[in-house]
Amino acid sequence: MSGLAQLAKYGVKGADALVDALRSAKKFVAPQDEALALAQQRAALPVEKGGLGLSPSNTAPERAAAMGFTDDVYHATNAGEISSLRKGIGTLGDAVYTSKMPEKTDFYAKLHNMKRQKEGLEPLPISVLPLKTNVKNTWDLGDNLPFNKIDTSALPYDSIAYSRPGMSELAVINPENIRSRFAAFDPFRKTAATAAAMGVAAPDLLASELRKK
Repeated sequence: MSGLAQLAKYGVKGADALVDALRSAKKFVAPQDEALALAQQRAALPVEKGGLGLSPSNTAPERAAAMGFTDDVYHATNAGEISSLRKGIGTLGDAVYTSKMPEKTDFYAKLHNMKRQKEGLEPLPISVLPLKTNVKNTWDLGDNLPFNKIDTSALPYDSIAYSRPGMSELAVINPENIRSRFAAFDPFRKTAATAAAMGVAAPDLLASELRKK
């Protein structure tokens, strides 16, 4: 997308936030070539053997799509370089809070920094992470925020969406449904249950291969 197109789509502040998000992505170390090659080999296996039935030359984006990681979102953190995401507590319940609008992702990170400042601590730098989600059953609240925090443990949904002009928020209830856009997307590590059945390491944000000791 050209610079003019970005300005038209996001506005000046939004385009600046998008640039910052892409810059922050450089902090992520891409999975090692070995991990990518292994994911590619596994994805070429038949579905009944745990693969995705893709061609031997399949790519990470193809694996992501086949595994259901199709929606691009952003998440802000001031926890430094991370390999996993933790649920946060917000109005939409205990979940990982993301947004399709990179400039609207840092609300909770800023709150955390405000708390640190009140405790006499220095604020931490905030990074915006480009991610992909695999959610299929979203409770769309529209622009109606609940009066009380939602109990996500009792919901028949995997995510909650809230939006109004200038704001878009997606609360992903299970962190397993989120990956870095630069993950290997190994089908053997799609979920913790899948990884356990295949005898490999449980999935993480980067989903790069981790050797068992």
